Amino acid sequence: MPELHDDELHPSYIGIPTYLGTPFAVNTKELKSMNADIAIIGAPVDMGVVGRPGARYGPRAIRQADYWPKPAKLSNLYHLN
Repeated sequence: MPELHDDELHPSYIGIPTYLGTPFAVNTKELKSMNADIAIIGAPVDMGVVGRPGARYGPRAIRQADYWPKPAKLSNLYHLN
C-alpha cells in the first residue's frame, strides 16, 4: 500500500482527491489488482440541472471535505486491524 504523503509536498488542492487519502484506480484492471472490497465512484454531471450549475463540483467537494492535514509519518490507515 502507498504511504501517506507529507502535506507540504502534496497539498490538498492538487492531484486527485480520494476519501481519506486512499488509493485510486484509473481503470477496471487496476481496480481488480487492488482486490478492493468497496469502490466509490463520483460522477460529476451538470446535465440535469437548469439554472443551478455547479453540481459537477459535488464529488470533489465531498472528497475534499474529509481532508485533514496529516503528518508524513502517520500510521498506515489501510491496515487498522
